[in-house]
Amino acid sequence: MNNIFNRSLDETIQSVDDYLSKNNLDEPGDISIVLPRYPLPLTGGEELSLHSTIEVMRESDSYGIDIYAEVLVFVDTCNA
Repeated sequence: MNNIFNRSLDETIQSVDDYLSKNNLDEPGDISIVLPRYPLPLTGGEELSLHSTIEVMRESDSYGIDIYAEVLVFVDTCNA
């Protein structure tokens, strides 16, 4: 095993670049929908109810848009 701290800066940068290029997934170039990320505005009990009501990890023929919409309706109902 090589000690990364005994390398020159250029060798270290190259090692990091090599690691990142091998271990990061490429993002597809055809992303057409970007969903916003925000904290879930639910209480603990509401979150448990969400998980028992909607199977968020299920298969979707619409790339998850239907699941996302169900979650939004659930959150909107809880906050009404």
